[in-house]
Amino acid sequence: MGSIDIPLAVFVFVAGFTGAMFTPMHLCLTLTVDFFQADLHRVLRLLLLPEATLLIIAAALYAVF
Repeated sequence: MGSIDIPLAVFVFVAGFTGAMFTPMHLCLTLTVDFFQADLHRVLRLLLLPEATLLIIAAALYAVF
């Protein structure tokens, strides 16, 4: 049997998390934007840098390990 590649599993988890944070189907995002009457596009633009940073760090760590 094969073994689990832990660095790949961590990268896939982070990539999935990042993708889920950008979808309007993420209920926390939708309810927060609705409650505070914020502009969804502006909120997504504000999330872009932190989520991209997280994804880049995960990809770099995967490449190293």
